[in-house]
Amino acid sequence: TVVAKSISSDGTEGFSETVEIVMADYALPVMYENGMLLQRNKPVRIAGQANDGAEITVSVGGKTGKATADQGTFEIILEPLNASKNTDFTITDGTTVTSYNASIGELILCNGQSNMAYHMFQFPSLQGLLDKDYEDIHLFKQDSLTSNTPQTDIPSGRWVNASQKEVMYFSAF
Repeated sequence: TVVAKSISSDGTEGFSETVEIVMADYALPVMYENGMLLQRNKPVRIAGQANDGAEITVSVGGKTGKATADQGTFEIILEPLNASKNTDFTITDGTTVTSYNASIGELILCNGQSNMAYHMFQFPSLQGLLDKDYEDIHLFKQDSLTSNTPQTDIPSGRWVNASQKEVMYFSAF
């Protein structure tokens, strides 16, 4: 419960309102957000954090999986999904429902060092690829990060589509 108060510029208190805030019992890493791409024709692992005992249900592409959170985490393995665009990805703890837009297709993971930082616009021979949108191509962009321990999330990450605005910043490799 939160009490919201308005205070005028002269410091006098105005209205006061009590607000009940309901938080979800779960949290997903940012790679499971709007615009995500999930691998087709392979089992799909969905993992996140949740309050112990929370009953988590995930539905996507006609497949549904359930798990009970234990020691602050949950994991759901969905059966292989068929390729599709603009698919609903829904997660619920029975109270709070969160829905995202997902695509299911070929997921290719690339990594490297400084060579991955070269952008498309830096290569004159690739300029012809920058004049149109590629709505079926998704990129998970993240800032460089270093850690000596395994991480459960990439806070700076986000999914972007290969629009004219974004594709010029995609890795050229």
